[in-house]
Amino acid sequence: MHTIKSYPAIKRRLFSVVMMFFCTEYSAAQAPVHIAPVATESIAQVIQVSGSVVADFDAELSTEISGIVKTIDKRLGQKVRRGETVISLDDTLAAHTMHMAKANLDDADITHKDAVRRLNELQQLQIKQSVAESTIRDLQAAVQQKEAALTRARAQWQRDSEIVARHKIAAPFEGIIARRFVDPGEWVNPGKATMQIVAFEQLWLDFSVPESVLSELDKTPSLTYRTQRDTRENAANIEAIVPVADINSRSVTVRAQPLSKSGLYPGMAVSGTLMIDSGRRGITVSRDAILRRTDGSKVVWTVESDGSQFIAVENTVQVGQTMGDRVEIISGLTPEAKTVVRGNESLFPNQAVSVVN
Repeated sequence: MHTIKSYPAIKRRLFSVVMMFFCTEYSAAQAPVHIAPVATESIAQVIQVSGSVVADFDAELSTEISGIVKTIDKRLGQKVRRGETVISLDDTLAAHTMHMAKANLDDADITHKDAVRRLNELQQLQIKQSVAESTIRDLQAAVQQKEAALTRARAQWQRDSEIVARHKIAAPFEGIIARRFVDPGEWVNPGKATMQIVAFEQLWLDFSVPESVLSELDKTPSLTYRTQRDTRENAANIEAIVPVADINSRSVTVRAQPLSKSGLYPGMAVSGTLMIDSGRRGITVSRDAILRRTDGSKVVWTVESDGSQFIAVENTVQVGQTMGDRVEIISGLTPEAKTVVRGNESLFPNQAVSVVN
């Protein structure tokens, strides 16, 4: 009696299992995939390099004279234009000396003009032969002396004026105040850094490249880079290769210009990918087409025609160079193969697939 009563429940459960199996088989038979053809292209030698972002100008400003810092005219992080004062030193004594020099200059000018006037008057009297020739010559010598004194006074005034001007430290280029090393009231001497100014108009990428590949850099290599927060590679143009090796790192510097400086700032660390033409050609596939097995081997799924439908074929491959989002295939694929780049995670051999793209 118990078996008869449970028969409908068993029947329903068996029907559910059969339907689930059927749906699974149907779903597997209709697995949607995206495919991409194998490409034949030049294979590049790929070198991973590290570098940093550098500014076109980066200067630590120093004073030309000794003195006490009077005012800090620009704050940290503030933008400055070329010629703007960033720090002022106390110029009280220097200004007094300059005013004295200006007074001496005015006095020498007046004395010189008076001597010239008297000489002109005597020369007019000489025409009437009422003045001795020796008197004229003496006065001419006096005018020359006054003129020399005027020149000395003018030079002294210009020197003292320049000293006063040098009590102000000006920005040599347009940029941003990056660091400040002094405070008001401090005594500074020539050579002591007071402020650091960094120009942001032009940014460069400097990479350290092994000197062993220096001869290969003549083959017009391409360069991409990324920062720590980038999810993709960014393009950069190589502007200069410095053929001088660092004796410690045994590397040379390659300078590149980023196509966009958005998100970059001086001192930022960047990693670069240098691709140099190896002079040979090979087949490559998209990085998305390659799957790694638990044993470390790599497979690529391809799509082949099987009568009226397409089926998935598993291919064990040997990979070579990685060039951006492309990977060289040394063996395991033919140039005519069509690789699965999406939907390849759950495929099994000879599974019927539906090509979406």
